[in-house]
Amino acid sequence: MRRFKRFALPVLALLLVLALGACSLREDGGATAAPSLKNTVSLGETSVPEAVEELNLAEGEYEYETLLAALPRLTLLETLRLPETELTAEQLAALERTGVTVEYTVALAGQTVDRNAKSADLSALTTEDLPAALEKLALLPQLERLTLTDAAGETRLGPAEIAALRESVPQAAVEYSVRVGNQTYSADAVTADLSGLETGRLAEALEALKLLPDLTVVELMDAAGSSPLSPAGVKQLMDALPGVKVHYEFELFGQRLSTLDQRVEFDSVELSNDDASAIRAALDILPDCTYFKLDEDHFGIDNEVMASIRDDYPNVKLVWRVWVGYLNMLTDEEILRISHIVTDENCGPLKYCTDAVYIDLGHNSPLTDISYTAYMPRLECLIVSGSSVADLSPLANCPNLTWLELCYCGWVKDLSPLDGIPNLKYLNIAGTWVTDLTPLDGVALERFVAMQCHISAAEQQRFVQQHPDCLYAFEGIQPYGYPWRYNAGPMAIYNCFEYYKGMRELFCYYDGDKYYGNHKNSEYGDGYIALRQGTSPEV
Repeated sequence: MRRFKRFALPVLALLLVLALGACSLREDGGATAAPSLKNTVSLGETSVPEAVEELNLAEGEYEYETLLAALPRLTLLETLRLPETELTAEQLAALERTGVTVEYTVALAGQTVDRNAKSADLSALTTEDLPAALEKLALLPQLERLTLTDAAGETRLGPAEIAALRESVPQAAVEYSVRVGNQTYSADAVTADLSGLETGRLAEALEALKLLPDLTVVELMDAAGSSPLSPAGVKQLMDALPGVKVHYEFELFGQRLSTLDQRVEFDSVELSNDDASAIRAALDILPDCTYFKLDEDHFGIDNEVMASIRDDYPNVKLVWRVWVGYLNMLTDEEILRISHIVTDENCGPLKYCTDAVYIDLGHNSPLTDISYTAYMPRLECLIVSGSSVADLSPLANCPNLTWLELCYCGWVKDLSPLDGIPNLKYLNIAGTWVTDLTPLDGVALERFVAMQCHISAAEQQRFVQQHPDCLYAFEGIQPYGYPWRYNAGPMAIYNCFEYYKGMRELFCYYDGDKYYGNHKNSEYGDGYIALRQGTSPEV
């Protein structure tokens, strides 16, 4: 019995030392590969004590599935460190869902980056390394800045790779440079000189330019004033860089134009329908141009062709010359006065004069057509006295119409198209066959002449009641006198009421035999054109 006691204590001590040694940790915190005992947990290649509170595991010391299954048994474990881990973001998230704080680093572009890093220098990153780097970047949610530019100001990645990297880390600012043509630009570049850019390298340049979000100006012309790019290539460049000013110069119909031009004017140019594509190609690369005039000497390109171009470029006022009989005018003229020559056969081109504000087509007796006024939203004054006009429906498209003179238009019977024209103030229907004035009930007329009509006394009285503040005349033989053109008293220039006085000046009424208009190469010469003798309207 004593002999047993003599050896019992040393044996128990030895067993205790062996047990404690089985779950000892390395100095770096990693677990030793000790035999699995009752109070240890296997992680694959490594076993650790169940009571461990912090644990460092290098790659190769654990199997992921085994580690994930073992963590619930490590009830005292608070922090798990995985240096240069190869686990995915999903695997790391699964580990943390067990309640353990997982700290790790990743090997990225030749350096070790902590999971909580705010910035990283990736200037050594190459195209070959990019796929693996993108996976690693997904493990660094705190990144705010990435540097791709090396000490020499160069970035090893190409535009497509930089774009992919920026997309993978949208929360981080990326410092980089891109090569465009023969020059390198930083990410915050605002100007770029692409004067040597050739068509064959355009697609490559466009990819790089997408990485310059602050770009505002691109220069395409070299010191000699030339560029290897074609207008089509310039359009492709502009389409890819909306909002960027692109400077490029080119020839069109013998004139040198710039993509920065705001106003383009051609005088006495000879055109044909075959030139339509060249006009369109020019307008495609004139983003700032708001006025484009093609003034032909004679008939050349068809009006319909020019109108289709104008419709396709609504931000540009496209102006050309149209002909009505032997007279001609630019389509942006605001004042038109043509007497004695306008017919239904030749009036069609007037519809292209969409800027017209004041029109005098009086004394064109064969004229029945005023459909062109439907294309004149700015029309304010229309005189068609002495014509055969009957249908007034096109005027419904003229909300600014203020003065309408239908004197001696014997075919006019229906005034209903005038109902709802908000600005109509002055109306002369003398000598028409109008009998019903109810369409005028909602029109705020200020002057109204209806002499020599067939309006009943009752209808006249009803009109007066509806328009108590309107000057009117149902009786008389001079429909152009008071109250139409003049104030009370004799018909004299000094006695004109204000609106008509302004019209006299605009139309050059009636103080000479000049025709107002921008006409050229007609039988009457340029500029102001003398009317044929006896055609001036009467005062």
